[in-house]
Amino acid sequence: MSENAGIPVWVGGMLESALGASTCIALATLNNFTYPGDLFQSERFYKDDLCKPENKFDSPYIFKPSNKMPVPDQDLLKKYTVKSKVI
Repeated sequence: MSENAGIPVWVGGMLESALGASTCIALATLNNFTYPGDLFQSERFYKDDLCKPENKFDSPYIFKPSNKMPVPDQDLLKKYTVKSKVI
């Protein structure tokens, strides 16, 4: 919608997991994302990220995006799950 309207947009955060950062990177490649993104490698913030980062940063300013979305590590997911419900 904002792309069709010609509205420039931005994406970022700083506390995304590898999964969240991959989503932001995918969005940042769209045509109307014209402002620099605020994207960082998740290992800066998380000791145990639930996903292994697929995107590699060559420097604090340059990253090589991957075409693969990271898959959650099932063992870590079980380790940190407090409560679950199967529906």
